[in-house]
Amino acid sequence: MNHSSPMSSNQHGILIEKKIKCPACLDIFSTNFFLPKNLKARHFYSDGQTDISAITHPAPITNCVFCGFVFSIEPATHKTIQTESTPPDDYLEAPANPVGKTTKIKDYLLFLRRGIAASLKEEFSARKHLWWWLNNKRDESHPLDHCLEEIWHENMEKMLRIMDCEKIDEPMVRAEILRNMRMYDHCLNTLRNHEDEIPENFQYELAEQCHQKNPFRVKFQHGESEEDTVHLKEVHKWTNPFIEVSTYKNEDMGE
Repeated sequence: MNHSSPMSSNQHGILIEKKIKCPACLDIFSTNFFLPKNLKARHFYSDGQTDISAITHPAPITNCVFCGFVFSIEPATHKTIQTESTPPDDYLEAPANPVGKTTKIKDYLLFLRRGIAASLKEEFSARKHLWWWLNNKRDESHPLDHCLEEIWHENMEKMLRIMDCEKIDEPMVRAEILRNMRMYDHCLNTLRNHEDEIPENFQYELAEQCHQKNPFRVKFQHGESEEDTVHLKEVHKWTNPFIEVSTYKNEDMGE
């Protein structure tokens, strides 16, 4: 799925400056991000993604620019300075990730298998992005290979366990995971038990897909749901595609 959206050079937004300290080599790299305002999605998917998810929900992990160590860059773990700004033209040609390197499946697997997440909620965030990453590779005409299918299924099982353990209240995510796992009755029960929390169009679409025994992600055909709007309002304001990267060896983080 292509998440890219064209931006004009006069796009207004927020300039975000962040210093990130690698927990392995202790070196520091600095990132500057531009977050556009009034950015609206045009396409919505049953797993919560949109055509601009790469901007509104960026990868929660990254690689150190010095040693390559994979670690979390969740918003709460790093200091930021935010100012209103208009991006320079060269921001439009910057790489679409925090450190100029695309996050790949092996990065998620390394992060998760090392067990270095600071909390179960941080692990859940990484697993949700892994789920999305695999969903983007998987559809009825292009199924995953056996190895990736096993990773996809195991990851969803662990997401459900974390949701139960941490009481993560995301009924739409739960319902979609259950449908993906071909647990259609459980999906329908989740929709019924949370009908006051889930938009009607989402309930209708997922129920239809359950009746059709379809485990694949679907694209919504009739506008956006309330949850999609919530996704956009809860944007992670610590990264986006328009990025510059600076590096500082052994720099003091300061206050």
